[in-house]
Amino acid sequence: MSVKKEDVDKAVIEFCKGVIKEPLLHFSESDLHVILMEKLYQIIPELKKKKHNTNVNRGKNSKTFYKTRLAHREYGGGGGRRIDIVIFDDEDIGKINTPNLTIDYDSNYLQPLYSFELGTEKSGLDNTERHAISDIEKLKNSKDCGYLIHIFRDVTDFPSNTKERDVTEKGLMKNFKDIFPKVSKTIPDNVKIIAILLSPFRGQIKTWGKCKIFNKNDLKWESVGNESMIEEMLNAQLR
Repeated sequence: MSVKKEDVDKAVIEFCKGVIKEPLLHFSESDLHVILMEKLYQIIPELKKKKHNTNVNRGKNSKTFYKTRLAHREYGGGGGRRIDIVIFDDEDIGKINTPNLTIDYDSNYLQPLYSFELGTEKSGLDNTERHAISDIEKLKNSKDCGYLIHIFRDVTDFPSNTKERDVTEKGLMKNFKDIFPKVSKTIPDNVKIIAILLSPFRGQIKTWGKCKIFNKNDLKWESVGNESMIEEMLNAQLR
C-alpha cells in the first residue's frame, strides 16, 4: 500500500512546528534533511522498517532479489541534479534493475511519489530565487506531490527602530519575502510551497510570536502567534 499524502503532510507540519519552536535545532540545510527524515520515520514507520524487493538479483542462480527502502536522500533528478529527499511508490520498487537504483543503465531514475526540496537563509539571497525555481522544476515530476520548504532564520538581534534593524528588514528579509509571491504564481498544482520567516532573537518572550508564514492563497505573509495558528496555516498551504 502506497504512502498516504495525509501522513506525509502530518510529518511536514510536525517538522515545521519543531523548527519554529526550536530554531537552533539546525545549523544548515543538511540538518533540516535529517530532522525531516526523523519526522517521516516517526509518522510513517514503514519508511524505515519495511524493505521492498527490487529487480536486482542477488546472484546468477538466485531466485531472490536485493531490497531497498521507500525513502532516500539525494536521489537523482536527471540532468546531473539531485533531489533532497524522495519517497517511492511501493509498486514501483520492482522496476529498479540496477545497483544505482535506476531503471536500466541509462540513468532512468524512478519517478518519486513524493519529493522534498529544502532551503535556508544560508543559500544566499542572490541565489534563493534561482534555487526555488530549480527546486520546483525537480519537484513537479512527483507522481503525487512535491514539497518546497524554505526556512529563513533572521539571526540578528537588532532592536526595532534602529538603523541595523531597518537594513535587515528592508534588505535580507524583504528580498526573501518578495521571492515567494513571484514564484508561486506559476507553480504547478502538484507542488506545495511552505516558506517560513523566523525572527527568534528579537527579544519577544514567546517563541510562537516570532514567525511569519507565506500564504499562497492570498500571496502574502501572515504573522502567526501560537501553535494552533501555525498548524492551521500550514495545513492550508498543503491542500
